[in-house]
Amino acid sequence: MAVDVDRKGNAVRTERTGTYPFMSVGNLEGSLHNRTALDDWESLLYILCWLGTYGWNTATSRTDIDDLEINDWSEGTPTKIARKKRQHLDTEEAFAIISRQFNSDIPDIEPLQRLVKILRKILINEHKDNDLKGALEKDLGDNVNLNDDMFLMPNPEPKVVIDPFKNRAEKWKEISQSLLGVLNMATKSAKRILSERRSNQLQKTI
Repeated sequence: MAVDVDRKGNAVRTERTGTYPFMSVGNLEGSLHNRTALDDWESLLYILCWLGTYGWNTATSRTDIDDLEINDWSEGTPTKIARKKRQHLDTEEAFAIISRQFNSDIPDIEPLQRLVKILRKILINEHKDNDLKGALEKDLGDNVNLNDDMFLMPNPEPKVVIDPFKNRAEKWKEISQSLLGVLNMATKSAKRILSERRSNQLQKTI
């Protein structure tokens, strides 16, 4: 999953590598902008969602897989998969479609659901600059004036497309630090949950 980065945190190559469900949007699209640690964080988010949905062993696997929304992350061309991932990540409501389909048979699945929601929020939406927020590209050249004659050709103006993924790459260090802080807290919580579970199991055997 790791991205090979230089001392500035930028990827030293931009070719498409990886497994489709876990690849970052930039990786899937073959984007020419530098890869950063944020591509790794994005891939981690996809992996956690995949495990939360499908389980991580035969005891937590599921059979109702045909209608799962997350299937869109593995079906079709890389460009199509990237488009679906952008849609799922763009808003809290869209991402909830993924997290609501986590496997309820997995013990303590709720903390994992909360974790992926927080990671997505920090990675995608927790930014002061609107150009960094969201996952969908924003085309600033498509504003329509209702007073314009729709049959007249407008003056040709170059379109400005804002890609939040590209813009966030410039802030990779600050965003990564926030994500790491959340992951450290989640690790401590997970250890506590496992410790409590072992303790309860021992009490039942006494």
